[in-house]
Order: sequence, then C-alpha cells, then structure tokens
Amino acid sequence: MEIIKSDGRPNPFKKCIPGDKWFKGFLNRHPKLSLRHADSISAARASVTEEAIKNWHEIKIHLKEEKCVDILEDPTRIFNSNESGFETNPKTGLVLGPRGMKNFYQVKSGSEKEQITVLFY
Repeated sequence: MEIIKSDGRPNPFKKCIPGDKWFKGFLNRHPKLSLRHADSISAARASVTEEAIKNWHEIKIHLKEEKCVDILEDPTRIFNSNESGFETNPKTGLVLGPRGMKNFYQVKSGSEKEQITVLFY
C-alpha cells in the first residue's frame, strides 16, 4: 500500500490494501521467498558487532596491563556454569525471507520480551 501511494499508481485493491489472495499470488510469483515464524531476540543482542566480540577476547591484554593475568593461569579458578533463559512471551510474528534460510529473527524492544534467567553451577 505504501509503495502504491508513493508511486502514484492506480490502486486496484479494495480499501487500498492488497489482500490475502494477492499475497498468496505474490508468494507463488516469488518461489525463493517463504513465510516463517521468527525467533525473538533483544535489541541488545541484535546490536552485537564483530568488533565488540573481538574486544571481549582482548581481556587478557587488559589483565596484563593490570598485572592480574595470573588469574587466567590459576587452575583453582576454573569454574563451570550454565545459564538458561526462559521467555515469558516467546511468541513472534510471521516474517518474509529467503527460502532455505534457517534462522529468521525479530528484534523485540521494551518489556515485550521479559525473561527469567537461571544460572546453574
């Protein structure tokens, strides 16, 4: 609808909005696209960059500067834990994307994505 409005073309649709029949035809005309449920992720997780990950792995440099690198080499400081997150509202909407793509994501913001986190030692 927005494309038709901005283009100034004649609008052949009822109520100026393409309907289900048009959308099914669109999917048939574009077999490389599919409609799937998205996995929800937080805005913070979606904004992680390669640079941020590389900086995190440079922690050893920081520890050397602070003369604390021995904490990485002390075997008594090895801990094992597992964190699991349980979403209180895991439902997402449908998204349109390339057929065969394994993961579709929908970025949630605000309190829509509340989560209970459990940390096991």
